[in-house]
Amino acid sequence: MTSSTLVGFFTASAAVAGSLVGLLFVAISLRYEQILGATARGANRALAGAAFTALTNALLLSLWAILPRTDLGYPATALAVGAIWSTLRTHYGGFARRDTSTRLFIGSLLLYICELVVGFLLVLQPTNSDLVYDLAYVVFGAFGAALTRSWQLLQPEPSEASGALARGPQEAGLGAHLAWAVSAAGRAVPRALARRRRGTPHRPG
Repeated sequence: MTSSTLVGFFTASAAVAGSLVGLLFVAISLRYEQILGATARGANRALAGAAFTALTNALLLSLWAILPRTDLGYPATALAVGAIWSTLRTHYGGFARRDTSTRLFIGSLLLYICELVVGFLLVLQPTNSDLVYDLAYVVFGAFGAALTRSWQLLQPEPSEASGALARGPQEAGLGAHLAWAVSAAGRAVPRALARRRRGTPHRPG
């Protein structure tokens, strides 16, 4: 049973998780072909699946935690098993193909194994409030994982990044601004040194 000191935390985390799930759907809809389309990269699908799994886990765990007179061990264990299965399916199934990040897989798997262990211990010791605090930290980890995956998901494809670089800084984002500036400086410095060796005066622009 969740202590009264954690009810407020799980209530807030449930609201945040619900909002982030909605925003994830919006982000996917804006880049559907690159994420879930027929020609989408496996890594993009894996990132979307990992973010959705983490947010769903945090949302359902938080909702169970604020439900009165509920032993949190059983739902936490069930959610962890489901999340581990989803992570394994994402990494090893044809859904993800070979370009799925190994770090993504290991990080997610460790998080859900931790949840599984804590949930199982809560089944054995349902009145242990320290274990409920441990689940609160698991929710923190799930949010961190989901936000990291979502941010990676919004990064441009290599072809898009090179296209932004070719267009120049006026049509690109901050990353392309920096890349364009570094590239321009890398072209300008050798030319300036060559002029100096030839004794040619530098012309502005």
